[in-house]
Amino acid sequence: MTLIRVTCRLAGHRFRRYFVTTPASFLTEEMRNQAIGQKSEPRSIDIEKGAIIKFAQAIEDDNPLYNDEMVARDSRYGGS
Repeated sequence: MTLIRVTCRLAGHRFRRYFVTTPASFLTEEMRNQAIGQKSEPRSIDIEKGAIIKFAQAIEDDNPLYNDEMVARDSRYGGS
């Protein structure tokens, strides 16, 4: 896997996005064909907030959504 960081500036603001790429051999053609069209129920998992903060710091993402609990609670994603 490769982590790609893309940074751009627009109207005085810096935007940074990260993308993870996987090698073409990671998924076989058969795996792709089996997955296409499959339906499943929505799932959610609990992630400890400290882990989110550590991950955001590791990828140098300073978005307050990831490291400020009140911002996260007031966001469209809710938070608890």
